[in-house]
Amino acid sequence: DIDEFRCRALADVFEADATWSLLSELLRAKLLRRQISVTSLCLASRSPVTTALRRIERLQAAWRVCFNHDPKDRRRKYIELTAAGNARGTEIVRGVARRLEDDTAPP
Repeated sequence: DIDEFRCRALADVFEADATWSLLSELLRAKLLRRQISVTSLCLASRSPVTTALRRIERLQAAWRVCFNHDPKDRRRKYIELTAAGNARGTEIVRGVARRLEDDTAPP
């Protein structure tokens, strides 16, 4: 939801950050207990598919995401955060929340 708000609020000057868009969408899927396909994740990145796929490869190489095949359709792959990816994403969101709390605290 933060990413969606950011996109709307800065629509006239917005440039997609594919990695953050991927991570935020994966965090959302985890919170909602939903699976997300690689295709859907690429679309959510708001970047060219080739860019999204390269970023997914980097996340996989860094052990932040893993793939699972759809048992009903082996051509479809789902992607999800690993424990390390979830910890890192959660750390980022909590850090932003702490920073916002610090900035809005009365002097």
